[in-house]
Amino acid sequence: MRRNDIRKKLNSLIKKYETTDPFELCIKMGIDLDYDDLKDGIMGYRVVLYRIPCIVLSNNNTDEENKDTCAHELGHHVCGHDTNVEKLKRSNRGFVSFGVEYEANSFMVDLLLINANLAEHPTRQHLLKHYKVPSWAERYVDWDYLQESADFNSFDSYY
Repeated sequence: MRRNDIRKKLNSLIKKYETTDPFELCIKMGIDLDYDDLKDGIMGYRVVLYRIPCIVLSNNNTDEENKDTCAHELGHHVCGHDTNVEKLKRSNRGFVSFGVEYEANSFMVDLLLINANLAEHPTRQHLLKHYKVPSWAERYVDWDYLQESADFNSFDSYY
């Protein structure tokens, strides 16, 4: 799936459900959210049982890690990945340039940055910190898109 298609699906969901919170999106989309004591560095996973989608998050994650993981797993669901179990582990959060993990990570980053205006931040690092994009996911940020969509006439613009 192309990045623009991922972004279109994301914007459609946000418009339909009127939220950018991944937990609320799951609830409104009928995706069960559960928590468990996951081992082996597993932060969360998505599974579909009897056509019922479910995202399981680790009790060992911080709140921010659970938000990121939920957004990532929601990306698998929204992008229509048909593998039954998608899991995010602490050890596999590196950069992937294609495939289902690329799409899920792109969805996650686009969701985290959905209301970002590049013009309102003095540096890229400031924007990433403000929107709490995890350092491992920085390579998924579409800087060209953020530059093109920046509102330099914004009241809070630095430029």
